[in-house]
Amino acid sequence: MRILAIDYGERRIGLALSDPDGIIATPLPLVPNDKNSIGRIKELVENENVEYIILGNPLRLSGKEEIQSDKVREFSKVLKEAISCPLELVDERLTTVSASKILHNMGYSPSKSRDKIDSLAAAILLEGFLERRYAPDN
Repeated sequence: MRILAIDYGERRIGLALSDPDGIIATPLPLVPNDKNSIGRIKELVENENVEYIILGNPLRLSGKEEIQSDKVREFSKVLKEAISCPLELVDERLTTVSASKILHNMGYSPSKSRDKIDSLAAAILLEGFLERRYAPDN
């Protein structure tokens, strides 16, 4: 099953896609968050035969929703109207922090990593989802 992960941001939307077997997560080029973003994501879903979408929901360490969660929920409603495959909100706590650390360790400065961090965060989100999906107790 091909799965798309989305890391929603007010300016940029990070994307990652699984392979057809749903095992490997690959970051994709980010999508600017503008009036065309839903159309671009819909086109990607159709072209790549995506069967399931996960959308990162920013939660606090306590598990309560962040202010940004309202914007993510609104985005999910609009996206659900545009596409036909199932969409699930998933906890994205610390994915951007993890992505930032990875890029820093690879030698990227904060200014050079800006265009990579959101899609890497989406890939981390997708990897976690795939690991839980294939965990022995599932």
